Amino acid sequence: MGKISEIGNRYGRWTVLSYAGTNKYRTKKWFCRCDCGSERVVYANILHNGRSKSCGCLKRELVSKLNFKDETGNRYNRLLVMEEAGRSVAGNALWRCMCDCGNSTIVDGSSLRNGSTQSCGCYRDQQTSKRGLKEEIGNIYGRLTVIEAIDKRSSDRNVVWRCKCSCGNIVEIDGHSLRSGNTKSCGCLQRERMVEVHTIHGMCANGGSPNYPPEWTYSFREVIRERDSRVCQICGTTEKEENKSLSVHHIDYNRDNTTEENCISLCNSCHSKTNFHRKYWKKYFKELKEENNGKD
Repeated sequence: MGKISEIGNRYGRWTVLSYAGTNKYRTKKWFCRCDCGSERVVYANILHNGRSKSCGCLKRELVSKLNFKDETGNRYNRLLVMEEAGRSVAGNALWRCMCDCGNSTIVDGSSLRNGSTQSCGCYRDQQTSKRGLKEEIGNIYGRLTVIEAIDKRSSDRNVVWRCKCSCGNIVEIDGHSLRSGNTKSCGCLQRERMVEVHTIHGMCANGGSPNYPPEWTYSFREVIRERDSRVCQICGTTEKEENKSLSVHHIDYNRDNTTEENCISLCNSCHSKTNFHRKYWKKYFKELKEENNGKD
């Protein structure tokens, strides 16, 4: 009965929840919850004689009240104290403050008085931003040199920078695009790469053939395609599957050597591959030619 009768009883801020056994001296122990939410085991005799009335929060609050200072109306750096806003877990008084930027924030009294909190956070952001603004000037990202920050932000609130490209153009780029490497030039780098992609051994994107010998005609290229049965000589893709005329490739990469022996039919994908590792492809086509000659 003794065990059951204690459950639900209150001792100060403690509420008895359950029996927790005894120690070696057969002193009963009870599992209790404090009004602040803390839970722990407390000896029955300590509960009964009043030596334990809480988890310790009561003592902290009493000490805090003795040291309590009404901060209402006081100013600490950018913060003006408006009203008390309860207590922290440690029992310190919390204060609702209005920041000079217009934001409201809650700060404990000790942080106000020791200066560890000077604003709602805007001061720290401004200092970080100022350091960032100063440190970016002169930095180089790809072809872009940072000149200055301009008075506007990107859609995602990043600082926008005025930069000079190595080609001479002045452009405005947000900081994230610079630092992530998404933007490396005013656009000239991308244009140059597009020209490289669409210019294969001197062939221009518009279909012309500058600096090619007179022999480099449509009729000549048709002869090569017919000779190769209109099939890519690397992967076997047919011209019908390609849905356009096969490319004609110079085996030795010399466009002035426009002869049937030096030309071969390739699909667009394989033709693009031959722009790289030229030594490998020269050897590949030489061996292919020798193999075909052996079949003949």
